[in-house]
Amino acid sequence: MNKLQRYGVCMLVFSSMITTTYAQKNQLIIPGIYPSKAIRIIVGSSPGGGTDISTRLIMNKVMERSGHTFIIDDIPGANGVIATDMVARLAPDGYSLLATSNSSLVSSLLVIRKSYDVRTAFEPIALFTSQPYILAVANSLPVNNIKDFFAYAKNKPGELNYASSGVGSTSHVGMEQMNLLAGIKMQHVPYKGIGPGINDMLADRIQVLFGSVIAVMPYAKIGRVKALAEGGLKRSSLLPDIPSISEEVLPGFEMTGWYGLMAPEGTSSTIINYLNRIIVQAVNSTDIVQKLSSNGAEAPQSNPAQFKELMLREFDKVEKLKESGINLE
Repeated sequence: MNKLQRYGVCMLVFSSMITTTYAQKNQLIIPGIYPSKAIRIIVGSSPGGGTDISTRLIMNKVMERSGHTFIIDDIPGANGVIATDMVARLAPDGYSLLATSNSSLVSSLLVIRKSYDVRTAFEPIALFTSQPYILAVANSLPVNNIKDFFAYAKNKPGELNYASSGVGSTSHVGMEQMNLLAGIKMQHVPYKGIGPGINDMLADRIQVLFGSVIAVMPYAKIGRVKALAEGGLKRSSLLPDIPSISEEVLPGFEMTGWYGLMAPEGTSSTIINYLNRIIVQAVNSTDIVQKLSSNGAEAPQSNPAQFKELMLREFDKVEKLKESGINLE
């Protein structure tokens, strides 16, 4: 073997070593390496809740298009705090992810702040949906619009029970903010997700709730509950028959929500960007957009940086509400 041949063999071995090392550190660079097994998505809500519904809808489409396997694991409790705490402590290897909502992250900020900083404990991946919250009441309540409801509730201080998906949740924060601005007093009944709260409303054990459009509208459309108003600043073009609380009775009132996927802090940016790409493609597929729109939700465009900004704005809003005197704990 001459010098040139020996040099070629050495360079091939050296190149192979570099490629192997690089592949180990940046698995997604080599096709077929990630994911090499099923990815577990922990959902911090009960089956039938908005987070669960949106996660299954979007990830089923991702599986269909990518061929990857995602296992959806519902672990409800404390409005997602239990699931949030669990995922934050798992290895940042891309195989354990958190499906969450702004509601769950706010609850986690209020409850876990002394253990670790929820603001930095996760790497945002992609949004599933964004949507207004719907103020719904039981069919037994003798009101058919938001103005009649406010008048009725003012005449029944402390007599109405409202459901939330947990202490500090968006459904809790929104209701307390609304109560304060409208001069209403209702009793708070927290659940392990809004799904069980809706079930109790159907059984007439709960009279009022503030729930995501994805969780509430399927029941409103078939007449099982009354959808009186939505929490956006103005009426949604996707829900033209439902007025906003802001335009009808409380100018400036706003309560909206989103669902999305996150990974533990320290997860490779290569993994984050790959998951973002396949999820955004699924979210914006024609059939998913149609399904979301039919229930008043939007398919948002989001990269990890935009998602991070949205999350931090949510935290800042809650801090300002606390400063105004609203009890969120």
